[in-house]
Amino acid sequence: MDIFKPIGAILVALVVAACAGPAPKGSSLEPDVSKNIRIASVKVDTTTLEGETEGRPVSASTVQSILQSTANETLVGAGGGARSADIEIALSSVKIISGGQAVMLGGESIMKGQFRLRDAVTGEVLIPATKIESGGGGWVLGGLIAAATLDDPRTELRDMSQEFSDRIMIAVFGE
Repeated sequence: MDIFKPIGAILVALVVAACAGPAPKGSSLEPDVSKNIRIASVKVDTTTLEGETEGRPVSASTVQSILQSTANETLVGAGGGARSADIEIALSSVKIISGGQAVMLGGESIMKGQFRLRDAVTGEVLIPATKIESGGGGWVLGGLIAAATLDDPRTELRDMSQEFSDRIMIAVFGE
């Protein structure tokens, strides 16, 4: 029936709209600059989360703690260069897919924000504010099984934090 074509198109649009954006394709820096960088510190700001995440609620302080820990493990000390640089991360939203959304439409937990890279000594901005998005747990199809098999919110936060940090690593150093 022709009625299913518009419904299918709407579902495809919802799936695409709900996915985390694409990963960076490479470094935002010139190769000679990125080779000379070593990440000295990471600072995470979650003040825009207004206390907790969307969907299944998790406190902004927990999000900050998990992302800070993951970013420190992934990014601090990365790079072999002599030029120390600091990464500043500012989250704009974190949505952890709820059981209701999983039953009705499916979806993916998504973390959105931006990062900036600064020279640790001079404060010079090496990479201006750059948007980063990451997903957690992958796309979950709708239905009761999807709702029953959702990851714990902290697990999804760790997954999103790792992908967020990995995407920053690509934006600074390349693949």
